[in-house]
Amino acid sequence: MPTSMLVLLPFVAAMCYGMGYVLIERVVGIHINTATFYAINTVICILVLLWFVFWQGEPVDFKSFSTATAQTWLLIIMAAAVPCLGWVFTIYAIRHTSAVFTAFAETSYPIFTMAFGFLLFGIRQVNLATIIGGVIIFMGAVIMVYGQNIGQSDE
Repeated sequence: MPTSMLVLLPFVAAMCYGMGYVLIERVVGIHINTATFYAINTVICILVLLWFVFWQGEPVDFKSFSTATAQTWLLIIMAAAVPCLGWVFTIYAIRHTSAVFTAFAETSYPIFTMAFGFLLFGIRQVNLATIIGGVIIFMGAVIMVYGQNIGQSDE
């Protein structure tokens, strides 16, 4: 895939998440419970992984784990587990609020990406544009949460 096309992948991912959130809202808590949905989601993710392994031609390789340090093991486990936990919280949030509210609230994740990158690894990819964008995103999330709370109190 040409590099110029790779910059579109986050937007394609966002489209998939947007559609997924709306579909989850229509299914979870109405037709199936959260645990059942998460189990089905996991099976489908495994099938997608298998397709990706064969399409990409890059086998799943556990040999490198034999030389991994305890710190590397911890990073690998956390890198795999933390997004799973986030996905569980996302599903519950969609079920108990709405797909739109959850998606807007989750737009605050770039702020957490910068904060954890700095706090855990000393990554400093911050400039004025990043700070201004982060503030705008955070303000949008706060406005969305505030508006959601006002809307619920009016009902």
